[in-house]
Amino acid sequence: MEGGNPPEPQAKPKLAKVGAWGNSLVRGDTVAMDALPTVAQDTSQRQVSAKVRREAENETCLGGLRAPWRAVQALHRSQAVGARVRRALQQALLEHPALALAVAAPEDFDPMAEAQVAGVSRARELVAAALGVQLPADRGLSTVWHPALVQGWIDAAGDPEVDLPRWLRTGAPLGVRSEITPRGVFPTVAPAEMQEELDAIYAEAEPRANYKSYEEARAQVDPELDRLRKAGYIECLGTWAQVQARFGR
Repeated sequence: MEGGNPPEPQAKPKLAKVGAWGNSLVRGDTVAMDALPTVAQDTSQRQVSAKVRREAENETCLGGLRAPWRAVQALHRSQAVGARVRRALQQALLEHPALALAVAAPEDFDPMAEAQVAGVSRARELVAAALGVQLPADRGLSTVWHPALVQGWIDAAGDPEVDLPRWLRTGAPLGVRSEITPRGVFPTVAPAEMQEELDAIYAEAEPRANYKSYEEARAQVDPELDRLRKAGYIECLGTWAQVQARFGR
């Protein structure tokens, strides 16, 4: 109204995600929540403890193999894709009974046994067909996982772990030179101030001792580290100065 006071701005309504897949927004005051919503679910800022926030975030993330049934429920397409892959593997076992040995006792699998190798090859072909992908000859790094099959599963099931095929081809990052992108499987954790201070201290001086568990089991650990080095999974640096030159302080 002319000459009157301007209307007061209305408060932004608080919204919450609801529904089986969390894809519907409603007013927050109309929803009864059993647990504290995460930042993604609630547009309001709440003063809560880090423990309560962490527990609530754990409830909303997929969680991987810690709770596989929850992941399957959230990734509803994976159920149908898993059924197709299961039928493909069952067909491979019917065609190549020797494949059962590689499944039941992988340590007894003989890569020189023609029947077993043929069964594995046939299983890959059938799974690839079930996922609708082609199997390239080059698989990248030495691994029993086939990146093309993993990519086919991700595309078909809508799996959020989209980085895994690239890691299988070029190597997985450790968060040093290349950051690991969160994909919602586990909640992100901000580094604690104490840990940042410890990192600064460790960067100033060369470590003087190894892990106690390593020292206690050195006879078993050293051969395993040597195996990983020869396979190209790790790189050995001679001095702390070389470590700092390679990765920075």
